[in-house]
Amino acid sequence: MTLQVYSTKVIRPRKTFLYGVGKIGKSTFCSQAPGAIFIQCEDGLADIDAASFGVCTAAEQVFEQIAWLKTQAHDFQNLAIDSIDWFERLVYEHICREAGIAAIGDISHGRGYNLAFGWFQRLTRELDDLIIGRGMGVFLIAHAEPVRFEDPETAGYDRWQPKLQNQVLRHLREWCDEIFFACEKVVTTKEEGRMGKDVHKAKRVGQRILRTTGKPSAVAGNRLRGIPEEIALDYNVYAQYLPQNQGEVSNG
Repeated sequence: MTLQVYSTKVIRPRKTFLYGVGKIGKSTFCSQAPGAIFIQCEDGLADIDAASFGVCTAAEQVFEQIAWLKTQAHDFQNLAIDSIDWFERLVYEHICREAGIAAIGDISHGRGYNLAFGWFQRLTRELDDLIIGRGMGVFLIAHAEPVRFEDPETAGYDRWQPKLQNQVLRHLREWCDEIFFACEKVVTTKEEGRMGKDVHKAKRVGQRILRTTGKPSAVAGNRLRGIPEEIALDYNVYAQYLPQNQGEVSNG
């Protein structure tokens, strides 16, 4: 048997997961990407000049719009799904409607969530086809929620993470190249308190940033070479660290 050895380094469009608190500027960030078009699962683009197919009212419409991008002639270079947690809602609504139930949890033994997970497996397959076949980058936008995390190496703590069912979140974290947390920058100052004891106070400074690496306070991570732990919430800043602008990609 003859085997061929190949280099694993490939410069291709990115799969970027961007989540954050409400009204922080996630959609604006994605709209700054070249040739951006949105698949809307919620109505949140009224103040943003962006291309869109219109707001989806059913989960299957998301796949119809991806199919259009895969098969029709167009000049779009990046797709943003806004938001992926509202797509999850549409999936739940579809499953509940088909089963004649009120809530996804009404299907016993977690089978409802397993059915929903299948929709997300299908979604990432379709998006991979779009990335490979049409060379489009993909952004997944999500809202954030604080969740208690039981760290096996230390005491438990609260952290920010995307507002998604855990199985779905694990799948999307593994699928994407980067997961960024959008928030306001917080600085800590030290002041003298009572009886001469120092008091540390946190203060928001109004600067919107992306956290690019994971910390106890938020889920994040990336495979980009040289990107700082925090960057401005600005697509053009992010773009400086893309492999096509640096000539290489790490294996992290």
